[in-house]
Amino acid sequence: MWIVRLALEKKYIIAVMALLVVIMGGLSIRQMPTDIFPRINIPVVSVLWGYTGLSTDEMEKTNRAGGQGGRRARFGRGPWPGL
Repeated sequence: MWIVRLALEKKYIIAVMALLVVIMGGLSIRQMPTDIFPRINIPVVSVLWGYTGLSTDEMEKTNRAGGQGGRRARFGRGPWPGL
């Protein structure tokens, strides 16, 4: 109850303290560095699938029909180095 009594008795001191908090908060926000594009580590899954009976276009259509959760898929022809 003492803090309520103090706030009611010293209205101007509380108002000045609140104004100081707002000013200091604004100054600290202006000086805070902003990272627009933060470095995040997005998981990536690579699947190499070879099937000699289908062309690249047919393989792409077949795999896109079954994969609903992926955002982006790349399809191409091999051979891939290291395989």
